[in-house]
Amino acid sequence: NLETVTLSPLTQQIRSGAFADCTALRRVELPDSLRFLQYNQGFYKCHIDLVLVYEGREYLARNRNGVYPQVVRRRE
Repeated sequence: NLETVTLSPLTQQIRSGAFADCTALRRVELPDSLRFLQYNQGFYKCHIDLVLVYEGREYLARNRNGVYPQVVRRRE
């Protein structure tokens, strides 16, 4: 029944299966500290309209051209 998650500002990684099968999950607020995001499997089978919030911007999780490149840029 988890619908919204705000991750700790100390979170640096989201790995495979972190939120898998959280079908009610609709919003995840990612911290600026995030350096690694296992995109496909980290949110596997979540709500189709899941929104990831990163650095104040909202990205649809199903849009692979959204938040993932932003996280990768921060890591480099």
